[in-house]
Amino acid sequence: MLLSLMTIAATAVWGQKDSIDTGRNVVAYRYACNTTTADGEAAVDSFMLAVIKGERITYCGEYHWTMLEMVGEKSRDLMLGEFEARRHNVPAYYINREENTMTTFDKIIPERYVVEGECPDIRWTISEDTTTIDGFLCHKAEGRYAGRNWLCWFAEDIPLTVGPWKLGGLPGLILKAEDGEGVHHFAFAGLLNRDVRIFHNKGFGERKTISATDFIKRRNRILCDKRYAHDPRYYLTPDMLQNAREVWAGGPEPPAEAKQTMLARDMIVPKTAYVFQPLELE
Repeated sequence: MLLSLMTIAATAVWGQKDSIDTGRNVVAYRYACNTTTADGEAAVDSFMLAVIKGERITYCGEYHWTMLEMVGEKSRDLMLGEFEARRHNVPAYYINREENTMTTFDKIIPERYVVEGECPDIRWTISEDTTTIDGFLCHKAEGRYAGRNWLCWFAEDIPLTVGPWKLGGLPGLILKAEDGEGVHHFAFAGLLNRDVRIFHNKGFGERKTISATDFIKRRNRILCDKRYAHDPRYYLTPDMLQNAREVWAGGPEPPAEAKQTMLARDMIVPKTAYVFQPLELE
């Protein structure tokens, strides 16, 4: 099945567009994960994220989708990027510090989940070390979250208390973050000041509500299994894949390995994978 760019644009929105907050700051980050292939060769997995600081809620999600749907930018590159990014099945995070709640729309194929939990409680230690990133003087902070130690560099000259993923709560925007083992890396990629609406990116179909602790255990049990990198579909039954379709972003039909296997418009079934490196160990 061939997907044209117009089809990609028409199917980009996952679910409803009822605003839950508004914001003016959109921060772009590049995420990179140092991992290996199933045969032990070094590999890097990467994608982009966007963070929006709202009046009450901080949102983090896949960059291209966010730019298309929340920011309202329209371009061929964004549409192609959104289509290609679907293979990462990037979650959408909503942190409400006023109410001490965090809601995540995530999935473990073929199930969709609403993950409910409290805001990340990261007790940062700020040191006197400084560096310069993209022309901004940054201070060093270290903290522990979800089983990993994190080192961050934040810029007080950008008075936003947010950062990539679930990191934040420092007196300035986080421009760089990495875990203590050097596996996960977040790098600042740009800041846009524009009025935007924040709404839920729920995906299609039914969603199961689950606690953050139970979701992490379930996801890591499946994806950290040694079989995953050899065959990321090892745990899926034929019935689960019976409605899957082979799609691509337009043009001549590419080789099979260049296509995406789509179970639903918001759910790509991976054909190949690297060794899974969870951001959260607990």
